[in-house]
Amino acid sequence: MRHNQKGFTLISVLAGFLVLMVLISLLTFGLKFWLQSKPEVNEFASYEYQVFLSQLELEFRQSEQFSISHNQRAVSFNNNKDIVRYEPYQTSIRRVVNGTGHEITLQHAGQYRFEYHPAGILIIRTEKNKEHTNLLIHPRKWSKDI
Repeated sequence: MRHNQKGFTLISVLAGFLVLMVLISLLTFGLKFWLQSKPEVNEFASYEYQVFLSQLELEFRQSEQFSISHNQRAVSFNNNKDIVRYEPYQTSIRRVVNGTGHEITLQHAGQYRFEYHPAGILIIRTEKNKEHTNLLIHPRKWSKDI
């Protein structure tokens, strides 16, 4: 009876080796993907930019008036009680309310500018010699155009 067990032992070792090789290959591909998807320390992060745009759009839609600075690097929103300003600070963009406070809303902003648009504000960001634009539509301007 022990003679017949040699083949099954070899098959079980080969099956275990196959499972081990599959797991190792999946682990290396997963690790490679994880390392590539992680931004560097001083690199622009697109998900952080999306959060910045969401916050900017929320305050923009709630504002009564808005203005863009002459150098197109800062934008101000005026609602009934507060003046909120997004302005450059070193390599970041910070949020200042009524001239006080210092909340960093976007790190490593790079090259960007704000421009007036008939429907609201156009945000133009340059990254790796490629321009990305986002349009924030103001409800009052949109309703006047209709």
